[in-house]
Amino acid sequence: MLNITNFNARQVYLLAFCFSVLGSAIIAGSHIAWHLTIGSLTSLTIIGVTFTTVISAILVFVYYKAKKHAAIIRGILDEISDVIVVKDYDGNFVYCNETVAKLYQSSPEKMLGKDDFAFTGNQEQADFFRQNVQAIMDSRQTEEILESSTDSSNGETRHFKSIKIPYLDGQSQPKIAVVAKDITDLVSLKEEADRNKKRLEHVLDVSEEGLWEWSTQTNQVLHNHRWEIITGVKKSENTFSEFESCILDEDKPIIHRALEALINHNAPYSVEFRIKRPDGKIIWIWDRGKVAELDDNGKPILLVGIVLDITEQKHNQAKIINLAYYDQLTGLINRAQM
Repeated sequence: MLNITNFNARQVYLLAFCFSVLGSAIIAGSHIAWHLTIGSLTSLTIIGVTFTTVISAILVFVYYKAKKHAAIIRGILDEISDVIVVKDYDGNFVYCNETVAKLYQSSPEKMLGKDDFAFTGNQEQADFFRQNVQAIMDSRQTEEILESSTDSSNGETRHFKSIKIPYLDGQSQPKIAVVAKDITDLVSLKEEADRNKKRLEHVLDVSEEGLWEWSTQTNQVLHNHRWEIITGVKKSENTFSEFESCILDEDKPIIHRALEALINHNAPYSVEFRIKRPDGKIIWIWDRGKVAELDDNGKPILLVGIVLDITEQKHNQAKIINLAYYDQLTGLINRAQM
C-alpha cells in the first residue's frame, strides 16, 4: 500500500507497547509510592484509569493520523481532472471530488446526500443514473460504459467513459465507486470527422467519382460506395486482388509503372486503363492518386485517390476521330487521313 503519511501498523504497535510500558510503570510507581495493596479498590481504580488513558491516547493518535491521511488522499483526488464519485443505492452522493463539484456548480460538501437532479434539474437523466448504478450494484459486476451528463453552468452535454465498481461498505451497505473520464472533445472530433466524411461522400457522389485509400503496410484497400458502383467490385477482404484481376492484361504494365513511380519517387499518378467488370462489361477508368502519409523513414504508408468512369468520353472521342478521318458513306479513309 502507498504510505503517504509515513505512518504504518508497525508504528501503531510500537506506540501501543510504549504506552503500555508507561502505563505499567505508572501503576507500579503508584502502588509503591502509596503502599497500595494489589486488588484493593484504589488499586483497581488506578489500573482502570491508567489503561483507559493509554487506550484513549492511542485511539486519538491513530484518529488524527488517519484524518491527516484522508485529507492528503482527498487533496490528491481533488486535483485529478477525472470525475470521481461514490454513491449509495438510492443514487445519492456519498463522496465526490472537486471536478464533479465544478461540473455541477457546487461543492463536495453541499453535494453529499443529494442526487444528480438536485444540480442538473434533469429528472430523466437523474433516474437513468440511479437505475444504472442500482443495476450494477445488484449484479455486483464492474462495468465500463459511455454516458452523458449536463453541465449546470451552460447546459452543455458532456460525454464520459465511466468505470463503475460496486462494493459493500463497513456496514455491509451497497455502494458504488465511479471513475469517469471526460471524452467530450474526442466525441466532438469524431462527430466532426463523420460529418466531413459524409460531406466528402456527397461531393464525390455528385461528381460521380469513387474514393479509394490503400495501406502499403497491410495491403488493405478501403473505398466508398461509388467506387463499388463504378468497378462492380464489392467490398471484401480480397478487394485489391479482385480489382487487379479485372484490369485488362495489356493495361496492367501501365498501372504498375505508374504506381512504382508514385511509391518510389512520389511522381504524379494519373492513368487511364480498361477493366472488365464482373458483369462482363468493359469500361475505361481514369485513376488518380497521391501519397497521403509517410513513415519515419519517408516511405509511403498510405495512398489515396479517386477513379472516374470515362467510357462515354472514350467512345465520343472515337466517334470524333471517325468523323474526322473516315468517309461516313463508304467507311474508307478520307483525304485528311490519307
